[in-house]
Amino acid sequence: MRILFHNDWDLGTLTESQEDASYPVENTQDIRLVKTWRTSTASASTIVIDAGAGSTYTCDCCAILNHNFTASAGIFIQASTAATWATAALSAEVTYRADTMVLFFTNTTGYRYWRFSFDELTLAAGYYEVGRLFLGTYVQISPSSLVEFPVKHIRNDRTMWSRSNQLYADQGVGWKELHYKFPRSTSAMKGSIETMFGSCGKYIPLIFLNYDTTYTVIPPLYCSITEDITFTHLKNDFWSYDLHLRQVN
Repeated sequence: MRILFHNDWDLGTLTESQEDASYPVENTQDIRLVKTWRTSTASASTIVIDAGAGSTYTCDCCAILNHNFTASAGIFIQASTAATWATAALSAEVTYRADTMVLFFTNTTGYRYWRFSFDELTLAAGYYEVGRLFLGTYVQISPSSLVEFPVKHIRNDRTMWSRSNQLYADQGVGWKELHYKFPRSTSAMKGSIETMFGSCGKYIPLIFLNYDTTYTVIPPLYCSITEDITFTHLKNDFWSYDLHLRQVN
């Protein structure tokens, strides 16, 4: 069980190779998925983030959300000490998923420049579109909570029934809510969760991966913590706690 929570992508200066002026690249730093970056053509495109002089980002995961790519796309994440990419220090291909794409990679080095590159010349839409980009770090939750956990499907449709049993309704939207109870966890694990909650609170969405890199049961979920976290001290200096998560559309 993993949670991507510290997003360096939101901190730096972005430079894109092309964009539709109505859909600027800075939209990928907006927590709302409906705010998208869009290219003007379906040609090879890049987005570079610059940490700034004297600064670096040390990242080991990335994600692409609310995109319009297909399985034909070539998508890479790269890192470099300079704004040149022929011999990038790190280069990894992102595996395609129709929904949220997530990649974990081994890295302990800080780099000033990072770059997403996209290439799908045959995309029928005629442009590339991405709603949110993630580049940062994650917390590995151990022990996890995989035996019993409710996945609640919720809708906010407005409905009214007449006295003759006729339905009148306004269509709303749907989302998921999850509740996890975590068993005996070490003080170190408690500290990691405290760091995550201190970073995101209940106001910055995170990416929740129920089974690390296996997404058949529950796919990566863009969500927010909805309730305060209470840690209960147990025998032998262990801790238990709950996480309440709500999907962000």
